[in-house]
Amino acid sequence: MNKLLLVICTITLIACQEKSNDFVIFSGQITDKNSDSIVVRNNDYSKTIRVNEDGSFSDTLNIKGGIYNFYDGGESTNIFLKNGYDIRMTLDTKMFDETATYTGLGAENSNFLAKKSLLEEKLMDKDFENLDEKALDDTFAEIKTELIEFISSNKELDTMVTNYSLNNLDRII
Repeated sequence: MNKLLLVICTITLIACQEKSNDFVIFSGQITDKNSDSIVVRNNDYSKTIRVNEDGSFSDTLNIKGGIYNFYDGGESTNIFLKNGYDIRMTLDTKMFDETATYTGLGAENSNFLAKKSLLEEKLMDKDFENLDEKALDDTFAEIKTELIEFISSNKELDTMVTNYSLNNLDRII
């Protein structure tokens, strides 16, 4: 009897273990929405998601893990999605980049991308036209160094996000 009870308990434990989903739950709330839909896309995938009158949206996406573009009909930002994630986005379109925030499983990757975008914008907000060639090269080298330090200091990111960020530095600069 004890062996049978042990087998039943073991089977129950195995069956109840959390397993990774083969989809992403992506939801959110948009203040001052620009459109009645949003688009989540990359080179291989595109999905239009309806935005309700109150600015809320939710969908289940079956995707390959990676960087996706989120477009609300007016502006866009990069997000990181991976099957098994459950991410909730909040956004006010009047301060798009400054207010894009994420919560839930996997949110740290998209929050990093949002912070990196703001840092890039700040670092590239310089009067490059008045710099000679050496000063321009030095300024770009400083910007690249600061971005590398920022990317490298975020140890809890998915390696796809880190590699994407490091590999795209030259394109940004």
